[in-house]
Amino acid sequence: MSILVIDIGSSKIKAAVSSNDGVLSKQISIKGAAVSESDTIAEIDGEETCRRVLTLIRQLNEGLQDSIDAISFSCLGTTMIPMGSTGLALAPGISPLDKRSILYINRISHYNLSVEELYEATGQNPGVASFLHQYLWMREHRASILSNTSCFLSVRGLIISRLCGVNIEDHSWASRTMLYDLKKGTWSNKILDKIGLDIRQLPDIVSSTATFPIRKELVKELGLSDEALAVAGGLDNCCGFAGSGAEPNQNDLVNVVGTYEHLSCLVPIESASSLAIDCNAFAFRSLFNEKKAVVCSRNSTGYMLNRLKQVYGDRIPSDLFLHDITLDPCDLTLSQNDFQSEDISALSDCDPYDAVAALLEASCFMLRIFLEKYESVCGPAKRIIVIGGGAVMSAALQKKANILGKTLVLSENPQAAVLGACETALIGSQGCSVEESQKVFLNRVKCEIVPQPKFYDKFDSKYKEFKKDNEYVKRIVNIRK
Repeated sequence: MSILVIDIGSSKIKAAVSSNDGVLSKQISIKGAAVSESDTIAEIDGEETCRRVLTLIRQLNEGLQDSIDAISFSCLGTTMIPMGSTGLALAPGISPLDKRSILYINRISHYNLSVEELYEATGQNPGVASFLHQYLWMREHRASILSNTSCFLSVRGLIISRLCGVNIEDHSWASRTMLYDLKKGTWSNKILDKIGLDIRQLPDIVSSTATFPIRKELVKELGLSDEALAVAGGLDNCCGFAGSGAEPNQNDLVNVVGTYEHLSCLVPIESASSLAIDCNAFAFRSLFNEKKAVVCSRNSTGYMLNRLKQVYGDRIPSDLFLHDITLDPCDLTLSQNDFQSEDISALSDCDPYDAVAALLEASCFMLRIFLEKYESVCGPAKRIIVIGGGAVMSAALQKKANILGKTLVLSENPQAAVLGACETALIGSQGCSVEESQKVFLNRVKCEIVPQPKFYDKFDSKYKEFKKDNEYVKRIVNIRK
């Protein structure tokens, strides 16, 4: 059996072919179909993304000994494409990086929705971009498009609709929209009624392992096996957690280091919203267990990585993160709403080494706040598993281990979202158990990075000052008030 996984991110589309023995082959990455007309506008062209993915499927299938039997997906959150009655996109979807809809974070109260009410019901932080905010923006600026929209679909949902003729999203992805009731596992009628969104314009919610037969004409055109299936897959964060090697019944945390960075953990669904609120984090339905949720912290490392590129381009000095900085991380006036809106005035006149290293320290301090709150509820973390493209930056990881005071475990395959999506395909198409799929796609430990005690003591005092002086941290502490 051959499994194809498509991992759709904000800037890249990654793909890999796997056999059911867990071996990945023919991995490829292409540019995504993001559209940025200015510093303010960031959109994703759903139709172009679909064309690129179908071309990618055709190319990857060429030369395979066994034709592809199942296609599964890992997909970025928030972006939904307005689809017309003919099955074509009416407009691009709004990216989570778009600044126009971010401004609508402050419009929630206009619809008689409170921050506390939304957070408790959805597990989503109302101060961060979501499809709810994007929809409120579209109500005022794309009313004619909304009146002709028959269904909203994620980029993954559009591709599956084109392949199979169904309109679906899985629970993990739906839970990122801020329109989903986390505990009930359904679209929230209460939220939909208040914002005037007809539930008939939203797709059916299915399991991440749900399968759908691919249209016969596309099976032939793409060179797939005769009985090829599309598997729903899930939200990239949840796929990454599933494919990280984290043990579901242990206190394992996963540190994703990519465009964004966060710590994530698996907790009972009943306590997920409460933990998310206490940590100013997000809660998503897990891929395989309806009684569990993945809670992810917020972080600003995406901004730090962009700053790195601005200062150094593609040649980042190897000793950068060992630099002894003089800029105080507490001086950074980071709003943390999203990295585009952060005030960089504190960085404009300082040494670039100071700027980037201070951002890293501030980022790690935020991770430590989440870690401490998690451990106060769930007990000591057993392991912190590091995945994502940034897992190759050993000096930065050593500094992080020193700040957190925890051993970091590096997995053999940092692109864990691909493995998580492979698991959904194996379960859905072959009917095997979650445990069996995780054994097949086991992400083994590559190495460990152990904290250095003398540096932990140094950072411990800086961390305490950070918690004391940082205005954003004070807002976290007082969010329930």
